[in-house]
Amino acid sequence: MQAFEFNSRFEHGQITLPKTLHLTEGQSVRVLILLDEMAAEKGASQDDAKSVWERTAGTLSDDFPDEITDDDLGIDTPRHELD
Repeated sequence: MQAFEFNSRFEHGQITLPKTLHLTEGQSVRVLILLDEMAAEKGASQDDAKSVWERTAGTLSDDFPDEITDDDLGIDTPRHELD
């Protein structure tokens, strides 16, 4: 099996294949579709951004950052000096 990777867009119910991909009529193919989440985030509407803000707003307590204590900090690991 050969694998080909290319970017395309789904428009009008179709995905455009590159011209360099030579397929013959009736040829069997296996199709795997990966959705580009980064591109979807870039194209997110203002309502989506508002929704994210509403979900995350108020998640910190009123006394943040005063609530952070030494128990929240990582333990320092001794390091050897470089020669």
